[in-house]
Amino acid sequence: MGRYWRGVPYLGTDVLLFLSSLLCPADACSIIDTKEHVVDADSTDVVRPGAVTAVAVVDINRGHGPDCDEDGLCMSTSCDEIGTMTLQFDTALDDQTDELEMGYLLDVVSGMPPIDFVVPVDAIRAPDGQITLSWQDGDTVVQEAFSFELSITAVDLAGNEGSPSFVQVSHGGRAIPDDVAASAGCSSSGALRGAVALWLVMPLVAYRRR
Repeated sequence: MGRYWRGVPYLGTDVLLFLSSLLCPADACSIIDTKEHVVDADSTDVVRPGAVTAVAVVDINRGHGPDCDEDGLCMSTSCDEIGTMTLQFDTALDDQTDELEMGYLLDVVSGMPPIDFVVPVDAIRAPDGQITLSWQDGDTVVQEAFSFELSITAVDLAGNEGSPSFVQVSHGGRAIPDDVAASAGCSSSGALRGAVALWLVMPLVAYRRR
């Protein structure tokens, strides 16, 4: 039989957690994964592939806080803390390896990348001439500036490496905007509604009786 407190059914801590999740609901995050370059151990090719050309950074997205509307309803996703950057280039040519099977090694050669930015250790595929990298950037409005040089080197199916090409990757960071409440998290009205919801549920948890 259900438990009651002053005539109200006791619903338990699950309800408290559920109502709390409604304050700033989060959606699942999906990040584009990179495909590892696999070398053919039986290949006898000794000719190095050509260099990558026309390397450019075409997109940089920084982590950010929840988006709140004027009524204080905040929406967030698990992607909010993810930073991404996309490189675009003309794929390297080789005497035996097809462009679709060419691998690319990345390396930070100078400068200061984002704190948690790490390039793949092994070569990865980029059949469309694009590579998107991601890192934990923090789900906050304020973001630090960064600037560093990245090298990209073609690797054929035999494991032969071409000459590296270089690209500068920079972002000016992001300061606190004028409307911090709307950009950085749940607004005061949203927090007030949350406080009311918790105030209504807490007695059911703390003062229940059988």
